Amino acid sequence: MNMVVDLVTANFKNKILTAGAFCLLFCNFFVLSSFAQISPQGRDQTYKQASPLRFEERFKKQAKPKAQKIPVREDNLKPMFPSELRKVKFVLQKMVIKGSTLYSKRRFSRLFKKYMRKRISLVQVYDIAQTITNMYRNDGYILSKA
Repeated sequence: MNMVVDLVTANFKNKILTAGAFCLLFCNFFVLSSFAQISPQGRDQTYKQASPLRFEERFKKQAKPKAQKIPVREDNLKPMFPSELRKVKFVLQKMVIKGSTLYSKRRFSRLFKKYMRKRISLVQVYDIAQTITNMYRNDGYILSKA
């Protein structure tokens, strides 16, 4: 009796495994067949991309796009100051530059030496600051500002 039960159980296991394998193959048939489909346009494009001539094209020098020069009016580059800044005048006795570790004091003094001990307006102070900013930017420190 025990042997009959083992035989029935083994037979049942074989049927389940066979049915499972059949289901797996049946499902894979539909899934895998969808990957193989390609449209004629896609096929043509794939053949063009896989052309042996394209391999040599990779090593040819590509034409660089030409830079476009955008016209800029010179008066647009200069900052606009309110007229009140021109009215505020004083004699420049001393100029203190703080926080600079890149340039020496002598290099900065060349930038504002012509203004020392002369009567200047606030517009000229802003011009000095812009000159210092330009010096930093010309040397590659594009985020620096005086």
